[in-house]
Amino acid sequence: MPTSIFDPSSARQCERKPLPGFLIGQIMKLRSKQTHKTEQRGTMMNGKRLLYIDQYGDTFFASTVKELREKVGGGRIAKMYQDTASGEVLHVGYVIGQHWLAMYAPYTKPATF
Repeated sequence: MPTSIFDPSSARQCERKPLPGFLIGQIMKLRSKQTHKTEQRGTMMNGKRLLYIDQYGDTFFASTVKELREKVGGGRIAKMYQDTASGEVLHVGYVIGQHWLAMYAPYTKPATF
């Protein structure tokens, strides 16, 4: 019968020491910065108010994914992608519940006469 490589009777019990106060403060600052960046990236669309059109032709204006979800009526959120002829994959909108929402950004260009 094969024997186990790990023998629990020979394992030492590690002693956990509390972290110094200044180190705990640094860890908390780092975690809050990471959380803030994640929240910003995940919900803000660069602060722009974007137009969304679903497959039924209904239009929605929203600045955040959370706001868009509330206007659509709730549901699971997934990103919608599109492949280009060159092989690139582009994020083109969201699927929220039963709505496939294509995203459109405002575009302005100075007029030339």
